[in-house]
Amino acid sequence: MPEIKVRPNRMELLKLTRRLSVARRGHKLLKDKQEELMRQFLAHLNELEAVLTELIESLEDVNMAFQLASAFGDPFLFDRTLVEPLSKMEVDIKWRSIVNVPIPIIEVTYPGPLLYGFLGVSVELDSAYKRLLDSLDKLVRLMELEVSVINLGIALESTRRRVNALEYELIPQIESAIRFISIKLEELQLETITRLMRIKDIIRGR
Repeated sequence: MPEIKVRPNRMELLKLTRRLSVARRGHKLLKDKQEELMRQFLAHLNELEAVLTELIESLEDVNMAFQLASAFGDPFLFDRTLVEPLSKMEVDIKWRSIVNVPIPIIEVTYPGPLLYGFLGVSVELDSAYKRLLDSLDKLVRLMELEVSVINLGIALESTRRRVNALEYELIPQIESAIRFISIKLEELQLETITRLMRIKDIIRGR
């Protein structure tokens, strides 16, 4: 007996056949979505690893650049320069969709030049800040990728569960129910034929 409760009649058989067709189409669509999600997940993960490596190397360069700027300038003025923010950042977060998964786009702008005096501060500081801003761009991209990987991973796991539920539970149950009804209908047909043959024999006087 199948797990799906059914009545062994032709109407039920027709309903289950249609339901099986829909389930198989849904399974194929979800399988295609799962493959695309996996492709996007791996692509974003690989880029995340690459950007993380670049960011670490970039921050090491920034550290060296600020040490050099400090060595060639007045230490007191250099420290005061770092106390106040030298430029205002504006952050705008937008979203786009990849396979119905929200992916962030973070835009950071730095309006105006760096605001600090030149007295007692070496020109190396400009180079150090430029490298810092480059590192911030990598950091922003890293944040985008981290959120993207998390969202894609959640969607991938959810899709995988739905694919497995269709492939290993619902579709086999419907197929089992169809086989059950088909067997029952064949048995009923055979019983009907046998009964008609007996009636025919009775009429003939056997």
